[in-house]
Amino acid sequence: ITASLITALYPSNQYREYSNFREGAISPEEIIAPQTFSVYKRQEEYSKEGVSARTSIVPIVRLNEQIQNTTLVNLETFLAQLRELPKQMRPDTLIHTLKQTHTELGALSESTFQELLTSSNYSPTTLQKIGTITKTLLSGAYQQGILDQNKRDLQTNQITQVSGNATDKVPIDQILDHETFIQSLQSLIKHQWAEATAQQTKTIYELVLAYFTPNLSYDTQLTAQQKQEAEDNVSRIKGTVLKGERIVDGHDRISADDIDKLNSLAQYINNRQ
Repeated sequence: ITASLITALYPSNQYREYSNFREGAISPEEIIAPQTFSVYKRQEEYSKEGVSARTSIVPIVRLNEQIQNTTLVNLETFLAQLRELPKQMRPDTLIHTLKQTHTELGALSESTFQELLTSSNYSPTTLQKIGTITKTLLSGAYQQGILDQNKRDLQTNQITQVSGNATDKVPIDQILDHETFIQSLQSLIKHQWAEATAQQTKTIYELVLAYFTPNLSYDTQLTAQQKQEAEDNVSRIKGTVLKGERIVDGHDRISADDIDKLNSLAQYINNRQ
């Protein structure tokens, strides 16, 4: 009795037969499904679909709409203070006062400060022109979106832009980063003000960069989470064989699909036993 029970627990010869079939061989007999079972994907097929699922999730970036408003308000505050500074003060004292009040202006050159002070004192229309073009260029950049890192690092042609509850797919070429904006900034200034002198162009250039703050941030954690979820959602099952269904006919050549069914049947029998 003990020997019989032990023997019954071992996989049957039928299991060994199913697992020994090879693709391209001729089936010696007809094989009918003894029970309904699921057909599993091969490991290489499953892994390939997992990689494809991860690739389908493009980088997620979040838009901070408040940055544009804050930056433009700070710029307008600086220009207003520049117009209201007492003209009798020494230029170096005025520059020191401006740098203390507006820390974002630390990178401005002395020649740019001198141009701003001269325009404020003797040519208000020039100062207004400089301020208007600076605000126009910054507003245009913020409308496109400024990424907080190099776009090439994302290695993608598209991003998912999240703003509040809204989600949009955006081509990577339609947004900016520091490098791409710098490359086009000088020509953008000339387009806005063709008659500008070299110093006026430099003044606008440095002012724009002083207030150039990214409003798009790459959400590394959420992107990784969605990639993992997409991979986890890939099913290992690619079909079902019903009880009584013919898997392969006698004397037929065994295909790759037949092998997947036979291996899945062998696995099903093995699990049952």
